[in-house]
Amino acid sequence: MRSGGFGLAAALQPAEGVAPPPEAFKSLGKSEFGSTFFKVEPLTSNKGDRSLIIAEQSVNWSLERIVLLNQSVHISINNIVSAFRIANDFPASECKFLRPEDQENFLRPWNHSVGVSAMTWRHSESPSNARGLSRKEILDVIRRDTDA
Repeated sequence: MRSGGFGLAAALQPAEGVAPPPEAFKSLGKSEFGSTFFKVEPLTSNKGDRSLIIAEQSVNWSLERIVLLNQSVHISINNIVSAFRIANDFPASECKFLRPEDQENFLRPWNHSVGVSAMTWRHSESPSNARGLSRKEILDVIRRDTDA
């Protein structure tokens, strides 16, 4: 696992096999906050196929968006608790209901976008290259590795 976000940019090749110049690239998104980790996936969708492949999964997020959404959750939880207290005969004068000062604050989290929020890299592998393992072979490997 690696902490930190990623950036993604794309450009058209001026000709086949010719890399575009750096200034031709257009950013599709970027964040300094994120994480990259490996994910195990089935190689095929065939039922009973035990062949797996490792995919690299990266996610980005906006710290500002997370903070603003957490503030909205805090306000909501507080208001629900106050409503339950009143419903259970707690004095309404002692209950506090919260709301943002400006209605626009409800929309503020969506003003902070990282562009591309997730990306998965899979190495192309043909299912025909994968040797099928029986259930017994897999269990033998697991037992051997756990006994070592």
